[in-house]
Amino acid sequence: MSMYSSAAEAATARSVVTGQFLAKNKWSKARRTRLARQILAGKVELGPLCAKQVAALCRVDVHRLLHVRRGNGHANGRPAETLADHFVRSTLTERQEAARTIGLDVVWDTMISPALAADKADRAR
Repeated sequence: MSMYSSAAEAATARSVVTGQFLAKNKWSKARRTRLARQILAGKVELGPLCAKQVAALCRVDVHRLLHVRRGNGHANGRPAETLADHFVRSTLTERQEAARTIGLDVVWDTMISPALAADKADRAR
């Protein structure tokens, strides 16, 4: 069985080269030049690029890019953990300590009371 469903798809199929491969391959200069020509001709598609490559293409400092990308300390590209995610992950002891640190009145006034009011309004609809 062919990996292409039709001859037309096979004719238009392109190779994909990742940024990591570009950065780490041990190819000769001549072979890398041929690859560059194929990329420019659209015969080879670029996959995900690494941060250093994107920074070079955009002419920005890689450290600045990583700082902006990480947002809240995450350099892996994933969004920072939300408070709700952290609460789900925390233990009962950690939640109780957080409530004592924040203050029970603040927790009630800013989290519980508004949530109860919203839930009551949703039920009234």
